[in-house]
Amino acid sequence: MDSVSKDPCKLNGVSETTLWTLYDRACEARRAGGILIDPHGVRICDAIDYDFERHFGEPVGSFAARAAQIDQLKQWLERHPDGLIVSPGEGLETQAHRVDNGRMRWLTVDLPAVIALREHFLPSSERMRHVAASVFEPGWIEGIDPSPDVFIVVQGLFM
Repeated sequence: MDSVSKDPCKLNGVSETTLWTLYDRACEARRAGGILIDPHGVRICDAIDYDFERHFGEPVGSFAARAAQIDQLKQWLERHPDGLIVSPGEGLETQAHRVDNGRMRWLTVDLPAVIALREHFLPSSERMRHVAASVFEPGWIEGIDPSPDVFIVVQGLFM
């Protein structure tokens, strides 16, 4: 893809870290024999006009390995097919699409600039919702269905 046709990236500060994990996952997904299959991550990374290597160096695959491990939440979804996964600080993680069973619900909570970019590439839907808020502002929690089938993924918050 030609850089002229790419989407300019306007993230900075904490929001910009979402690009680091995206880049690492996409590079691992492109690698022959890689441990992560992430076509949405590759598509998004290829579409963003950003010098990933200059900012983050050579990818080492650690974020991809973490994502592949957390993708095992598919086992939880086998027992809770209509469950709700809450992912605060998710950034441009595409995990919801990798583990989607067609019934689960997913709630992404992230800063407004990140959600705006996420909406561009991964539009929200009835089952996969986005909330533009700081995870440290408790108001977003009120939107969570209080069902017993809730799984919280915090990989976006803990580097």
